Amino acid sequence: MRTRGRTVFLTTHYMEEAERLCDRVAIIDHGKIIAMGTPAELISNYFKESAIQFEMQPPPPEIVLRTFPGTTQAVVSDNEAIVYSNDIPSTMSAILKYAEKVDLADQLKNLHVRESTLEDVFLKLTGRRIRE
Repeated sequence: MRTRGRTVFLTTHYMEEAERLCDRVAIIDHGKIIAMGTPAELISNYFKESAIQFEMQPPPPEIVLRTFPGTTQAVVSDNEAIVYSNDIPSTMSAILKYAEKVDLADQLKNLHVRESTLEDVFLKLTGRRIRE
């Protein structure tokens, strides 16, 4: 459709799908457009940090995660935590030290660093995750 100069209007709650398929994205919250641009523009405008994501039972409180060096934002949902950091080595070290300190190192799962995504932009702008 794109090569034929056609526009397709797609509405979705799947940010990964929008990031992959769309040339331009409008993020709408409570019926109002709160951000618009290409997926890459939205990500680069709202995030200079990378995300450290992990699971832990019980997860650290957000207030604790926000004290870790390099942390700019933290979100905890169920047993999953996402820590946005501009200093990955320092933040990662603090997460590992915390897990050892509270004797939960064996509960630390799926620890990985990833680039920020359109889902992260939505979370930052609206303060909540999209739920099905």
